[in-house]
Amino acid sequence: MLLNYLKIFHGLDILDISEYLGGKIFKKVLGTAFISYFIVSSSILLREFCEALEIVYYPMTNVFFVILLFIICVAITSKLEFTSTLKTNLIIIPIVLFSIIFLFASNLKSFSFDRVFPLFGKRLC
Repeated sequence: MLLNYLKIFHGLDILDISEYLGGKIFKKVLGTAFISYFIVSSSILLREFCEALEIVYYPMTNVFFVILLFIICVAITSKLEFTSTLKTNLIIIPIVLFSIIFLFASNLKSFSFDRVFPLFGKRLC
């Protein structure tokens, strides 16, 4: 029964369906809601990511400058082309992967297998 209702909206996106159901006003309200949701969620994600970067790599730097650096990089790569984003990722991914492996290897002496599963209890010796 639900498939019969969906046949009416074949090939339409959510904004076109909202225009069909509520007119242009409902389409604008729903479009504004989607845009504000994407802006808020992306800004929260960017802030959390930059705060984590600041804690690990740049403890003496203000988080505003780390966020500004990311915004400048995104603006430059989007201004150039989509292929520049791919080329940038090809440069950045090995550097990030190497730094994560290096951080893990350098902190390996701090790991204890006794603390991996606290369910089994902690050995005293």
